[in-house]
Amino acid sequence: MGSFKRRTKVDTTIPSCSLADMAFLLLIFFMVSTAFKTEEGLKIVLPQAEMTKKIQRRQDIRHVWVNRPGVISVDDLPVSPYQMAQFLNKELQSNPTMVVGLRADSDAPYSVVNEILENCRLAGAYRVQFATMKEKP
Repeated sequence: MGSFKRRTKVDTTIPSCSLADMAFLLLIFFMVSTAFKTEEGLKIVLPQAEMTKKIQRRQDIRHVWVNRPGVISVDDLPVSPYQMAQFLNKELQSNPTMVVGLRADSDAPYSVVNEILENCRLAGAYRVQFATMKEKP
């Protein structure tokens, strides 16, 4: 008698026709559900000024915040004035056109603001921009 051979084979391939659809659905899901971090800084109340000038947003600006108790934050990182000078010096070496944007609370101690300005001068950051709010008429 002859031997019987099995004629059915199990298909071992994975169907990939809907793989691209799933990848695009995942991509769209992550794009919609991702929250981009914006710079928060410290909670401050900006001083008011009679004349203000709107400055265009720049990519090479480093934001420095000073709140009411005198805590300093550079790009959302709390630092001491000495650390701020080191950070600015390092940033200026890689980008000499950098601008320091100083956002100080209206009740912040002036000694802290003066120390920040001195450290900016020592680091070589001569472009300093002060943020204010336009005075309400």
